[in-house]
Amino acid sequence: MPREGRAVPDATASSGVHGSGTQPETGAGRVPVLGRPGAERGAVGGAAEVAGRARRGGLGRRAESLAAAESGPVEVVAHRVGLAYREHGGVCHALRDVGLGLRGPGFVGIAGPSGSGKSSLLYLLAGLKRPTTGRIVALGREMDQLSPTERCLLRRRYFGFVFQQPFLIHFLTAAENVVVGAPRRDRAARGMAEALLGRLGLAGCCGRLPHELSGGQRQRVAAARALMNEPRILFADEPTAALDRASAEELMGLLHDYRHGHGALLAVVSHDETVTAAADAIVRMWDGRIRAIERPG
Repeated sequence: MPREGRAVPDATASSGVHGSGTQPETGAGRVPVLGRPGAERGAVGGAAEVAGRARRGGLGRRAESLAAAESGPVEVVAHRVGLAYREHGGVCHALRDVGLGLRGPGFVGIAGPSGSGKSSLLYLLAGLKRPTTGRIVALGREMDQLSPTERCLLRRRYFGFVFQQPFLIHFLTAAENVVVGAPRRDRAARGMAEALLGRLGLAGCCGRLPHELSGGQRQRVAAARALMNEPRILFADEPTAALDRASAEELMGLLHDYRHGHGALLAVVSHDETVTAAADAIVRMWDGRIRAIERPG
């Protein structure tokens, strides 16, 4: 997980970065946008469809504004964001003036050495952390303009996140941990949870508690939980780090099947080059900045 600490204003952020150098910033806030060019089916839907999705996600009267917000293809954009922490009497800059947009559907990898800011960037894009400077726009909405409840509901309905650690609830079974974030915890949700677990080779583990599972099995339960609400954007922070090669391939196969089947965007932080080899674009991080953006093929 990104470094924890107390966020402080970043008064020393320098110029942002795009493909290989500093990022030009216009009045409109231009940033490099990554994803699959021309493949924007997963980014938008009809207003009625979007409003229905929002209501099912528990947004109620906020559905209309979210429907309007989802009228463009760019799903989440970081505009010159910085992230700094006060730590041991000093200031630690996790990110410095980063600009990046992610467009769905597609697959974007984020790579770099430990401490380069890649996980911090993922957390900002997913709305799990708030930037010290700059702004995040998700589905056309300024994240800072949403209430804590609205941010939570937006993440629950439209985002999925696979953390480095599983963070399972210790007194719930594997299937119950998958269902826990669903809008309705009914028989249909239970059936979907069991199907996801079965796809990950955990059909016989649905009734087991977390302490009865191996580390790799717990991580696969966490991945199933991230897919439970059929997110439009799926974030994954080192999802295969605790898995053996066979389990890692099984997990990534599920994530790719999901993104292809649902027209979703998959953004993955990983040290493993085999995990990001199939990406439409790879963001290379270094010392809190984007050092380069590679587009394989």
